[in-house]
Amino acid sequence: MMDLRRIRSVALDIAGAENSSKKQEEVSDFIASLLNRNYQIYLYTTNKNRDISGEDFHHPRLVFLAEEMPPSPALLQSYPHLLAQETLWITNDGPLLDWIKEGGLSLISLGRKQGIALEGHSIVRLSELAALLDPTRFVLDHVVERVGGLRAARPHGALLVGVGGPALSGYQRFAIELRYRLQDAGHELVELMDLSRLLRSTDDVLEDDKRRPGAWVHRGVGRWMKEEVIAPLKQGGQVYLPEPPALLPADFSAHFPLFVSEQTVLLMFAEMLFTPMIAQASDLRVLLEVSAQETTRRLYEIPAGERFDPKLSEQYLAREGKVYQDYLGKIAAVARASIRVDANQDNTFYFSEAEAPASV
Repeated sequence: MMDLRRIRSVALDIAGAENSSKKQEEVSDFIASLLNRNYQIYLYTTNKNRDISGEDFHHPRLVFLAEEMPPSPALLQSYPHLLAQETLWITNDGPLLDWIKEGGLSLISLGRKQGIALEGHSIVRLSELAALLDPTRFVLDHVVERVGGLRAARPHGALLVGVGGPALSGYQRFAIELRYRLQDAGHELVELMDLSRLLRSTDDVLEDDKRRPGAWVHRGVGRWMKEEVIAPLKQGGQVYLPEPPALLPADFSAHFPLFVSEQTVLLMFAEMLFTPMIAQASDLRVLLEVSAQETTRRLYEIPAGERFDPKLSEQYLAREGKVYQDYLGKIAAVARASIRVDANQDNTFYFSEAEAPASV
């Protein structure tokens, strides 16, 4: 069975799309969906009566291949990714199908009544394929599988899953989407615990003139978390706290009454989440990673793809970036992470290079 997690590019035959406004809309929606998820798109037509050389839609990840198919050696030399296993060919054209199969390339032929069995689905429309070609889904499903393995090995006792990453990495959204995925997978009790009000952030460290040591907003909060939440759960028990203690920040009170049963999957998240205590207590540690350049772009709200002064990244690395890198190094976060997630693209999460499925 084809592994869609490996796919990075799509070569799509648009023959026949010109015959129907509904078909044109379906193709347009498919292309827009994949471009938003950072896929490379190659468009071509096996209709010899249609010329697409004049198409004027421009996008850095979209290429119109005006040449006849199957592709010539010259075209393949210009676009070598067309021969990669990471490129998915989509066509119903007989001669091209033969060429793709002879080359052992990734292929889907759509539109037949029986469809194509793929990833447990029968695919007959582009919209169905678009729903499956979702890097975020692949990553979340991988985490869900890992949680399922932990639950199978330990049927009783709460499971603690930590999600952390730079301030603008989207770790909050990742944790929320993971909760829905876990519930869909049959984990009935999944709770979110936002620890960003209890743990110091990079901004807190920079603004703290007294340079107070420690990861928590104050030492008593860390002690409360360890004694009242972590310890009972790691001993296989449950936690029920009807009211928040006075030492906790007021904006953490939304978590109360706090109840975590022996069957709960508890998703804890924050920027600098993985204190020694949390890292040791977590059954699974998910670390989101974003480059300094991308974080700088988000920090200054610079449009994607637009160049900016490298000095901005240098300033980030000298301040917030330094605090965050010091945190990662101090706790060996990368080495201790169970799963590393590439969060460098807006709205989409990917496997990091360390987690990516191997090509075959």
